Amino acid sequence: MPDFLIIGAQKCGTSSLFYYLLQHPELALPEKKEIHFFDVNYQNGIGWYENHYSHKEKADKKTGEATPYYLFHPLVPQRIAIHYPQIKLIVLLRNPIDRAYSHFWMIKNRNQESLATFEEATEAEAWRLEQETAKILSQPDYRSKIHQHYSYLSRGKYDEQLLNWFQYFPISSFLFIKSERFFANLQSELKRVFSFLGISYQMPDDSEIQLKSNYPPMQIETRKRLERYFHIHNQKLKSILGEDFTW
Repeated sequence: MPDFLIIGAQKCGTSSLFYYLLQHPELALPEKKEIHFFDVNYQNGIGWYENHYSHKEKADKKTGEATPYYLFHPLVPQRIAIHYPQIKLIVLLRNPIDRAYSHFWMIKNRNQESLATFEEATEAEAWRLEQETAKILSQPDYRSKIHQHYSYLSRGKYDEQLLNWFQYFPISSFLFIKSERFFANLQSELKRVFSFLGISYQMPDDSEIQLKSNYPPMQIETRKRLERYFHIHNQKLKSILGEDFTW
């Protein structure tokens, strides 16, 4: 246990995918989507983690969970590789600009963001996150809510995160899904997921999008600025995953 993990990215459709997989008869998933073991609860031990799966009879069913902070947390790939080197990993990737904006409004609506605007928050991100990654690497039990909550732009540097993962897992361990295509072509994308997991093709009875939210449109100048910001990272991602992953 588990057979697979949905590791991210945050605000890219992981809740919807997990909800659809919950409905599949060949899967037995924990009731809680995000267990957060390999990122912020690792000190609890592997037994604590596997107990999250023990309440259901697995039999010949497969199981897994979805914690989108896994992709971004620098220690998670090595930790997973220690315990489950053969695991299958699913990654949803969304236009990093839209992902960052959705992330900001989620944190803002939870009253966890003191800055008034997305522009202020992204301008403050560099100094907010300064030293946080270093602290995580040097103090494995350190939980950085700053790193977790205020990483609006940093989480969209998919190329950097994947290169960290590729140190521990071959690319064949991953299924990469473009979020925009996932929601536009749900049947064909779920077929890819089912094939990757080795389960039959069976569409969910309820295919409603989960955690869909509304917020004001982004300022045009902000989008242009972020297009420049992410350009080099998107180019590097395209060189890793191919033309399909362009925005």
